[in-house]
Amino acid sequence: RRRRRRRWHRLTAAARGGGDSASGSCSGSGSDAEWLLVVGHFPVMSVAEYSGYRSHVQHVLPDLERGGAAFYFSGHSHTLQHLTHNGVHYVVSGCGAVVNYNRWNWMNVPRGAVRFCYPDSAEADARAGEFSPGAYTRADKGGFVFVELFNATHARADYYDHTARVVYSVDVRNPRAP
Repeated sequence: RRRRRRRWHRLTAAARGGGDSASGSCSGSGSDAEWLLVVGHFPVMSVAEYSGYRSHVQHVLPDLERGGAAFYFSGHSHTLQHLTHNGVHYVVSGCGAVVNYNRWNWMNVPRGAVRFCYPDSAEADARAGEFSPGAYTRADKGGFVFVELFNATHARADYYDHTARVVYSVDVRNPRAP
């Protein structure tokens, strides 16, 4: 049985001139966009059970850093998280309907990278014994993230809980800004 090779492509949108451009480059160096925002289904980093697939860590992580990405948005981990590493802000927003209380990868993310995780680790520790492996519960404590780009240099990410209350905010400076 032959293994199929995965191809990594990223689309970048040019912020100036109103046009869109597709780039075969994975580094983003050819983009003149004011902000470089990257979206993927799986997180590159996560404290929950889905994190750091080898291909993401080997290929995507270095490209994000070299290309000057401000954000990498993902879901899949069924939590709300904010992590930073080498200037890139990793936003995990995956708990719209199902919440994951596992923190299996807490020790696998770079030290100091975790800035916020919801539900918080104390609640996760308290509830860990209540669930089977996977530790999911439905319609429990979901949430979402709203990100606003104010101008070429400043953005804010607001994290909301299931009651639409802001539980965490972070201001971000664009790494591509002069």
